[in-house]
Amino acid sequence: PFDLIQGNALVPYGLAALLLARRLGVPFLGFSRGGSQWYARRTPLSRRAIGYVVSHADRIVAVSRAQADFLGGLATPRRPIEVIYNGCDTRRFRPTPRKGKIRRELGLPERDPILLYAGRIVPEKGIGELLAAVAALPPFLTLVLGGPLSDRRLIDRLPARYPMLAGRVHHFPPAPQGEVARWMQAADIFVHPSHFEGVPNSVVEAMACGLAVVASDVGGTAEVVTHEATGLLVPPKAPAALAQAIERLLRDAALRERLGKNARAAILASRSWAENAQALVRTFHALLSPQPGEEEPERIPPQGKELA
Repeated sequence: PFDLIQGNALVPYGLAALLLARRLGVPFLGFSRGGSQWYARRTPLSRRAIGYVVSHADRIVAVSRAQADFLGGLATPRRPIEVIYNGCDTRRFRPTPRKGKIRRELGLPERDPILLYAGRIVPEKGIGELLAAVAALPPFLTLVLGGPLSDRRLIDRLPARYPMLAGRVHHFPPAPQGEVARWMQAADIFVHPSHFEGVPNSVVEAMACGLAVVASDVGGTAEVVTHEATGLLVPPKAPAALAQAIERLLRDAALRERLGKNARAAILASRSWAENAQALVRTFHALLSPQPGEEEPERIPPQGKELA
């Protein structure tokens, strides 16, 4: 019934998809995003499962060279791991001259600078470091946290822990991409202080919106953000360095504008959805039309195979 099966994450779905592909005798493509590192850190069994998929897949695609290197350190793949960067809808995520109007519609200050984080609001995304950094910055800065909250107490406890942030932090719940684009169009600076990443989509989207970006130098982030050219990179888990980079952008409008323009140009040049789709189609064709001498897909007996 299928010519090819793709697992859009190596675990847990990729492992099940691999076993199904082997049962059917069709090629399996494993696509690894940043979640592979998170799962590998959870338990030895998760790490072992990821290694099994890496070593048994017909092809593995990673979203960054750093992600590919991480996977290669877990197991030896049957073929070299291919890197296909995530694409971005550059028509939706783009700069707009209507910033003031969007801010009014979102209930945000019209004149104060706005710092935006968009993504899962969890400790491993560096939210604690971000709050500490903003608490040390001038009081005219507004922080917007957009995305799902892992624990509502994070927001509820802000007045007690950081009284200087009272009235300065806004939370927007998860929203469709069109609304996320509006958050970015309303902002002046985008921040992503994560502890580990594949390549963060939100950073790519913020760059497409022409925002100056401050991000932690982890995983594949440096493959999309060029320090001092398309954004600023800081060490992870370093609130002082994060605050310093944000304050630098707050005080230097020309630098913000230059980084934002360069960021937009970089995304237009190499991160479009069309380019991403073409790369995936080439990979599909290569799997479905193997060259002479390439291995055929494995086929497992009905009882399955134990994890190696």
